[in-house]
Amino acid sequence: MPKFCSLQDPLGAVKAPFGVNASGTPIFDCLRILSGSVDIKVKSTGKIIRPRYCYLTQSKRKVTSRRIEGIVKIVFDCDLSLADAETFLVKSSKDNRIFWEEFKAELSLCITCTNLKKQLESFLYLYRLMELISIALPLVYASSEVDYKKALDSLKSLSGNPRDGELTVLANFISAVERNGGYENLVIDYKFAGPTTWHAEGIRQLRDYVFNEKKICGTFLPDDSGFAVPFSCVPHLISTSRNRMFHNTKSHGNFDLDALDGTDYIAQTLVQPTLYWLSLVLVEVTKTHARRYV
Repeated sequence: MPKFCSLQDPLGAVKAPFGVNASGTPIFDCLRILSGSVDIKVKSTGKIIRPRYCYLTQSKRKVTSRRIEGIVKIVFDCDLSLADAETFLVKSSKDNRIFWEEFKAELSLCITCTNLKKQLESFLYLYRLMELISIALPLVYASSEVDYKKALDSLKSLSGNPRDGELTVLANFISAVERNGGYENLVIDYKFAGPTTWHAEGIRQLRDYVFNEKKICGTFLPDDSGFAVPFSCVPHLISTSRNRMFHNTKSHGNFDLDALDGTDYIAQTLVQPTLYWLSLVLVEVTKTHARRYV
């Protein structure tokens, strides 16, 4: 249970394991948060956040009685019935529980700040989420693989020829997720959050300070309204953007935050599409984990 907030179920008394908190499991709680089907109460203020954006589908979704069934269909590509998903969640409820509770807490903070338009805080919590999963999630993914050869290949890929920089293990792991999830041709679109007068400066600084990294194959959209990066480049995009925002060294170019009107527009631009990317990663890990039980 996150300490700063409590999860509330707008669907009412949903039976275990599809509810939240005691009526759910941490991993499904995370999927429900990302699907916009839970309310988040901030304990210190009593304020209730009602996020209704579904990162799994990149759309606003109403909360209806069929929402749980819809989440299961999206996550498992209709391969598992509601009963099969229940079997998986019940049998796996104790697997890596401490990790998933911590992930849920950080995700709740990120989503809350996103909905309160605290852009920089939201970005920082997103970065913390990526750091959190950078080692743990690859191990969860590999240990869940029923095909031992695939598991071995996955583990080897994490340490074989590691690339320099932060979140390196995560970046290598994402290459495996990309292959197994069929995301090789998927690009993640980032639309600029600032006014159109801000776009030219955003493009200039991203080109000079982020896309000059060989690991990031970013391209600007034809109408200059944003940019796109391949699925596997997202960890490097977020890591490099974070460094250019907060480091102030002579060895690298840094964002001119004054010219960018501070950090809000660049942070807001990065968060929502990356949460969509994170949702796809979580879905792939969940599907692989389910094969152990169903």
